[in-house]
Amino acid sequence: IEAMREVASGTGPQFLFIWGDQGAGKTHLLKALATQSECVPKFTEGVSLYTVDDVQNLNDSERHQLFELYNEIRAHSGTHLVAASDRSPKDFEAEGWRQDLTSRFSWGPVFELFPLSQEDKRRIILERAANRGLMDGEQSSARHAQHDHAS
Repeated sequence: IEAMREVASGTGPQFLFIWGDQGAGKTHLLKALATQSECVPKFTEGVSLYTVDDVQNLNDSERHQLFELYNEIRAHSGTHLVAASDRSPKDFEAEGWRQDLTSRFSWGPVFELFPLSQEDKRRIILERAANRGLMDGEQSSARHAQHDHAS
C-alpha cells in the first residue's frame, strides 16, 4: 500500500505490478489511483500515471500497446505505470507470452495481494464507521465483542 501511495503522490517506483486472486482488491486500488477509459492507454505528454487492469485478458494487439507503453514511460521520468493481473509475471512466461514484455512486468516491485477474510472486512468497516463518527469507539467495540460472542 505504501508503494501505491508513493506512486499516487508522484514519487515512488516508476513501475508496479500487482497480482492476486479475484477479490483481492486489485481493481479497486487501480481505480483509486486513476480513471482511464482505455484498456491499454496510449502514452500522452503531461499524464504522469497510467494503470492497466486484467493484463491476463489482453489480446495480441493490446499486449503490443502495453509493451510500447512500458518503453515510453521508462523514457519519461516522473511517469508511472501500475499493472494488475490474476497471475504473477513468471506465470506469463510459462504461458508463452513474449519474454520482452513479461520481463518488463518486473522492472519495478511486484506485489501479491490476498483477499481479506470476512472478519478483517468487518473490523475495517467498524473502524471506518467509528472514524467517520457514524458510531463511537465503544459502540464499535461492543458490536465487535457481540459478533465474537455469537460466533
